[in-house]
Amino acid sequence: MAIRIQIRRDTAANWLANNPILQSGEIGYDFTNKKFKVGIANDATSRWNVLPYLNITPAELLELVQDYLNDTISNGNGISKSYNDVTGVYSISVDTSVIADKSYVDTAVSGLSNTVTSGYIPLSLMGTVDGVAELDSNGYVPDNQLNPSITRDSELTAAITQEVTDRNTAISTAIGNLIDSAPTTLDTLNELAQAINDDASYAATITTALGTKLETSTATATYVPKTEASIDYYITNAGMGAYMVNGISNGTLHFEKGKRYRIVVNASGHPFWIQSVSGAYSSANVYSTGITNNGTDNGSILVELDQLAPEPSLFYACQYHPSMAGTIFVGNRAATAKAIADLSNVNNTSDINKPISTATQTALDLKSDEKISYISESGTSRTLSASDLYKVIHTSSGSNITITIPNDVGDVLFPVGSYLEIRQMGAGQVTVSVTSPATAVASDNGFKTRVQYSSIIVEKHATNSWYVTGDTTA
Repeated sequence: MAIRIQIRRDTAANWLANNPILQSGEIGYDFTNKKFKVGIANDATSRWNVLPYLNITPAELLELVQDYLNDTISNGNGISKSYNDVTGVYSISVDTSVIADKSYVDTAVSGLSNTVTSGYIPLSLMGTVDGVAELDSNGYVPDNQLNPSITRDSELTAAITQEVTDRNTAISTAIGNLIDSAPTTLDTLNELAQAINDDASYAATITTALGTKLETSTATATYVPKTEASIDYYITNAGMGAYMVNGISNGTLHFEKGKRYRIVVNASGHPFWIQSVSGAYSSANVYSTGITNNGTDNGSILVELDQLAPEPSLFYACQYHPSMAGTIFVGNRAATAKAIADLSNVNNTSDINKPISTATQTALDLKSDEKISYISESGTSRTLSASDLYKVIHTSSGSNITITIPNDVGDVLFPVGSYLEIRQMGAGQVTVSVTSPATAVASDNGFKTRVQYSSIIVEKHATNSWYVTGDTTA
């Protein structure tokens, strides 16, 4: 069947008004003037109004020749010319006062005699420029007897030939630019048509086909490749107080490097950011390497950390609410758990260097040693300190002795549950006193040892409050 290929086309008025950019090698047809233009670039230098036409019409070629003749043919002595550019008509007028017309010549010849008179032209003027020309055997004036300013036939022919050559060269160049080193199987319009299955509505066909495909950005942000396993975390919000991570308030996430994770966020108004510092959101510390769609409040965040990701932790935070924040453990789960618990040295084979927490050590420090520790006091006064706890103070003075319990706001020196024993080993009686606002109570106000070798137990039972018990008297 016949093949029809249409190129971009419009009227001259529409081309002028719209002034579009012709892409490099793109052809545009002006069917008002029946002319073509070809795009030379992909920017403003390739707009319609600045591009030249590739072809000329016969009328335009005739106009060029006529204009050229008008520009090159000049008036001669006694001869003047005029040119109507609208009708294309040349008019030659002769000044009969300079050049004799036929009537004049006929009259002059008829009056000649066969004798030489002064009315004849001297031989010196014959065959000279601006003189009287001779005729050659063909009836033409020899070239050397013509004024040099008059355009010769050869010159006019050469000018027309050059113009045609230049136009042909320009057309060949434009066609070459249009083909632009295309393979031989695609360097004709017919071959291009065959390549698109002779589909005159190819653009619409492709647009329809693409409309059925999944957009790459949507696929990347929403789906994980089937060949790769993923772990999903589902994030919602409990008001403005906390994120709910798989149902756990500000729950902990865990990422292993090189694995893919998807965080599905459904917490409008609470952008979920992954960052390298704990606490409130910090725009300067947002961590984005290997993370897609970070900061969304309604969508999926894809995470695939590389081997340079910080360990052992990253953090998450709401952009607007500091209480909505938590921890993301990074690395191998077992190794990360040991590092977070400060148990990196634990290998389950030896007790050497196995660490314990600060809280555990503090609790152990509060325990009594297996053997009783004694403190000797030979003076007549002593203010208790933390180093006295869980020990026995022996007093040896022969004079009365005062043991003072200091004020301990906040239970800094003596935690609730602390205790110690005071034993009177010398003759001096021991009295327990309290620095206000600390308080102490004792049965029957018995704050003194009863006799030598009597013992008093002091025990902190509440904040800044003590019991005094033992072998006491008022």
